[in-house]
Amino acid sequence: MAFWFLNKKTNEAEIYGGISALCSDTGMKPDNFYTHFGRLKNTEFENENVRIVKRKIKRGGKI
Repeated sequence: MAFWFLNKKTNEAEIYGGISALCSDTGMKPDNFYTHFGRLKNTEFENENVRIVKRKIKRGGKI
């Protein structure tokens, strides 16, 4: 899964390959996101500073 991250204050977007990469780069705590996206099965998180959307990665296959 990929996580699309939008910083609302700077209006900059990034794509991360996992929660740990997102949290180590942004300084956010991973525990809440594992619960939010894992156990609760949510696909979006938003607050006044950021918006995070969980997306599947489309990959090429055999032709």
